[in-house]
Amino acid sequence: MSQPAYLRYESGEREPSLHVIKDIARVFNTSVDYLTGKTDSPEPDSITINKKDNPVLFSIVESYENWDEAQIKRLTAYAKKINEMNKEHI
Repeated sequence: MSQPAYLRYESGEREPSLHVIKDIARVFNTSVDYLTGKTDSPEPDSITINKKDNPVLFSIVESYENWDEAQIKRLTAYAKKINEMNKEHI
């Protein structure tokens, strides 16, 4: 985003498009709903994993892309358990 465009958004001279709002939310690791005042929670509603920046995590997510909901729930529970165990050993 160019500096003049940013300044126009900041001053209220111009409204950002939904595409721009999504980009801003991604950059600041929050949600479009938070930026538009629809929620008070700054938690993101999506995560972008870049293959170049994190190839291992990208590969894991890609390999589980076609799993059903039950399989994903089991994997998530397992990952939470591992995380808890790691916290106990720190």
